[in-house]
Amino acid sequence: MGSPDAQIMGTRINLDGKQIMKPTAIDAWKETKKAIEILLTGESKEGFIFEVVKANLSIVMMVTGFEAYCKTRFIEIEDEGIHANHEKIASKLKNSKENFQDFDGYCKKVYNYGYGIKFGDLIKSDEFIRLTLLFNFRGRIVHVSPLLGMANASKVPTEDPLFPPSIVKSSLDLFDKFILELHNATLKLKRVDL
Repeated sequence: MGSPDAQIMGTRINLDGKQIMKPTAIDAWKETKKAIEILLTGESKEGFIFEVVKANLSIVMMVTGFEAYCKTRFIEIEDEGIHANHEKIASKLKNSKENFQDFDGYCKKVYNYGYGIKFGDLIKSDEFIRLTLLFNFRGRIVHVSPLLGMANASKVPTEDPLFPPSIVKSSLDLFDKFILELHNATLKLKRVDL
């Protein structure tokens, strides 16, 4: 599929209204990362405000890509015959709404209760704090404005300001690092019936 003039990624095939072929969770993340890298090459005569919008939309895409990865990978693990501890998930998260975008809440807990994977063990504590900040900033971008110029505005002046254009590439690297660490942790899970 595709040609030298028509690059494609993420082949998906639908038959009779049902998806019969789609990328794996890790491949979908790699596509998201590539899309962000492409977006970051964009230029505009609008100057700094364009750089802010480009960075902010990239951060939104990172969080969405993370959510898609975590939800899809959770299903894939089950499909691989490695069953989560659904009783523990149900008892611990009985009043929680499924939300894989809730990095430091539902998502972290469902992987911990279901498979014993602790997000805090996958990266350093300062990296975990930075990811939490990015998830919170994504909410402000979506619900307040894509023109927000500081990721940590509520903490300035006690902290140095974090301008989205100056942190977007390191943020993408951090999301990629975390997702790859989480993916590797899921690959180490074993079926209990073997």
